[in-house]
Order: sequence, then structure tokens, then C-alpha cells
Amino acid sequence: MNKIYLFLCLLLSALLTACYEDKGNYDYHPVNEIQISNIGKEYIRERWQHLSIEPQLKFSLDEKAKMAWRWEIDGKLISEDLNLSYDVAQDVADDPYKCRFTAIYLADSTRFYQEFDLKVVTPYDKGLMVLSEQEGKAMLSFRSEEAEDKEFAKWVYRMENGSYLEGKPLSLEQSWPHDDNILVATSRANYKLDRKILKLLKRYDGSTMLDKDPDFEMKFCLFSDMVQGEDYGCAIGTNGRVYTFREYNDYFSTPSPMPVPDYYDAGILYDYRLSDKCLIVTAGWGGNSRFFLGYDELAKRFLYFYHSSASTIDDGQLNTVLAREPIIGLPILAIGGWKSGTFASFFYDPQTDVAKVVKAHDRTFSKMTEADVLTLSNHHFTPSTILKFSDKDGRAIFSSGHLIRQLYMEDVTAEATVLSDKLPQGVEITCLKLSADQKLLYVGVLSGRTDEFKGDLYILDAVSGEMVGEPYLGVGGKVVDILEKY
Repeated sequence: MNKIYLFLCLLLSALLTACYEDKGNYDYHPVNEIQISNIGKEYIRERWQHLSIEPQLKFSLDEKAKMAWRWEIDGKLISEDLNLSYDVAQDVADDPYKCRFTAIYLADSTRFYQEFDLKVVTPYDKGLMVLSEQEGKAMLSFRSEEAEDKEFAKWVYRMENGSYLEGKPLSLEQSWPHDDNILVATSRANYKLDRKILKLLKRYDGSTMLDKDPDFEMKFCLFSDMVQGEDYGCAIGTNGRVYTFREYNDYFSTPSPMPVPDYYDAGILYDYRLSDKCLIVTAGWGGNSRFFLGYDELAKRFLYFYHSSASTIDDGQLNTVLAREPIIGLPILAIGGWKSGTFASFFYDPQTDVAKVVKAHDRTFSKMTEADVLTLSNHHFTPSTILKFSDKDGRAIFSSGHLIRQLYMEDVTAEATVLSDKLPQGVEITCLKLSADQKLLYVGVLSGRTDEFKGDLYILDAVSGEMVGEPYLGVGGKVVDILEKY
């Protein structure tokens, strides 16, 4: 035992001596540390907006080593250059993306990091959106209310979806107040777009109808009315029939029958061809009524459409009518409400230059007599007149050449006055749109310029007719509709 103990003591002493004398066996090199600056903690960019960062590097040693660089967003490499120059392609998101810049010594792969956040916001938040026709195609343009310049981004649907909208442009709406989707109607389809990035959510066309019609084309579409929290609207086909739509159904209904039976006597049938001028009444306070007053171009009369559950299994189909006798006999110019529960209908024949109005009727166009039809002298209508109603102050506002005129509905036979003469002579007014609060009047015009984009947008005070700010020139092609996007 003593021999073993002595051997272990000698071995331990030898090991301690070896460790002590090994102090000169290691060669220490000072690390060439890098201090990275000029990179912010967070950057906020719109999708497709440019992000440029030029980091400043300070080395602890004067050593020009060979380096590599990496820029990453959520772990994905986006650049290997020292200075970042990047068009942000990430989707809009509520949370910021985690980003990192890495400097790498190639000799030994030593790495130094700088992390930062990238918040990607929508370039289509609040602002003005314009639907126009450019070179035969439907075109969406947008300008943010935060933009410093007056330029509109062009072809934004194509930019976000990689294709054109099909068909001729018809209308532009934003659902309220639930999903806030953008609804773009063309002659070929209704497109539902995400409000943040305008990505296509669903396309409604002849293939998505309850009654499939691959050749279906629209000449009118309106979707924004609400019934008990459900989107409800309609489309009128070029075939002159009406198709209703409700969000929970998620498709167009079966079209109104042709011919259509009388509501009280199914043995009486009416042939018809609906105009694109109509009145959709969808709800009272808490009600779920759905009514449609369409204008029959064949007999120059109104047809008041109902849904009769006895004759169809499609609860969205408008399949019976009450016919209103054709006591006017002129093409319809406009129909709409100018005070609560009171509607008006204007008629104008450009061939004879005769204009008439029924200044006060209910939603069914019932109980109307010859005495209710008023002839307008010195009406100032033209074949291209567009007429809109302001129910805030009971006015009819309409285009007449390059002028904007107005009639007060309480004295509708008085000569129309000029609301605004601020538009340049020679322009063609293609769109009138009152703002949501009816304080502004948006006027889309087609200029006579030879530029690529000939559509301009003027904003007028809806009461005084004065210009509000400078016009927006070249917003797109022929302006068809304007939306205050939120």
C-alpha cells in the first residue's frame, strides 16, 4: 500500500510541473473586432418601396481582411453586398420582420452582427382610388393621402396580382363596415380584393353563378348596400336581366326570368330589357326587405321586382314584377333619392332634346299620374350628361359640357344654375362622385392632351363649386369611378 501511495504522489508532482512549464506553448492573437453603426433599430416601408442602408464599420485593428456580407429578413438571404439596396417584397404584416446584417471574416468565419426590425405597411392605406379605362383595359390607380406628391400609382391591380382586370370598368366600392374589402366590377367579373395589399380574394363571374353562364357580361353592378349585416347588391347583364348577390351566399343568384310573370297574376308575362339605371332598396331600420326598381328599355316603363318563394328554390332570385305603365316614353337619364323616402327620375331623349322629370315618387314608382311628369325647359342636358343626387340638401348635380350645373328638387322646373365653371373648356366629364360627407364633388375628365394617361381628377367644393387644391393630372385613362378608400 505504501508503494502505491508513493507512486501516486510522484505522478501528481510530475503533472503539476508539466502544466506549469507549458505556459509558452500557446500563441494568442488579438481579435479584429468590428463596431457596426448607421443601421437603425426599425425601418418602416410600404410594400415595393425601396430600402437603402449603408452601414459604417470601425475595425479595432488596421487590418484589411477579406470579408463577406449577409443581409437577412426572417432568416432569408436578400443581399450579399456591403450596402443594402432592396425593394421590399415582404407581405404587409401586423408584426415587424426580424432582420440582421452580418460581417464575416473569410479567413476563420468570425462573425459580427447587427439586428433591426422592418415594419412593412400597406401602400394602399387611406387615399383616393380611381377606376379608369386605359387602352381598352380596366385600370386601378391609387394615391395615398400621406403622399407628398400628386402622382397616382398606375396599374396597381396588375402590380399586385400579375394580370389585368378583364372587361370594361364599371364600378368601384369598398365594403362597410365588416371586412373592408375592395370590390371592382367590370363587364366580365366582380373582383373582391384585400383592402391592405389588393390581392385577389375571389372573382365572381358566369362560372361562379348558381345558374352557370360562361358568356355572362355585366353592364351595371352595385354591391355596397347592407341588409342585416349582409352585403347585398345586384348586377344587370348585357342580356337585360338582373342577378342579385349576397355575401353569405357567395355567388350571383339565378337571373330574373325572361319573360317575367306579374306578381299578382302569373299568367301575365312581360318581356323586357333592363337599363343600367335602377333603384335598389334593401333595408329599413332592422328590416330585411329587398326590392329592385328596374327600367325596361323595351316599353319605356318601370318594373318593380320581387322575390316569390312559390316559384323558385333560389331565395335570391327576383322572379316576379309589378309593371308601371309607360306614361313617359323617354330614355331614362338618372334615378335616385334626394330626401328620405323620396326618389326622383329624370328622362332625356337626345334625338328630340326633350327632358322630363318625376320629382317625387316612392320606391315602387306607384300611384304616379300624368300630373307628376314635368317637362323641363332650358334643361341644359346633353347626350353625355351625368346626373347625381345630393340628399343632404336636395339637389340634382349634373354635367353640361365643361360646366357643372345644379337643380334644387323642391323647385325642379326652375332653370338650372351653374355650380362650377372651373373646368377647362374642351374636357369631357366622364365621372361625378360626391364624397361620403357630400362636402366634396369629385370630377373625372378626359383631357385633350396627347399624354399616355389622359384622365384627370378635379375636386370641387360641392356647395360653392370652387376648386379644392390643384387638379390631379394623368391619374389614369378615362375615369369611370372614384373611391375614398379607407
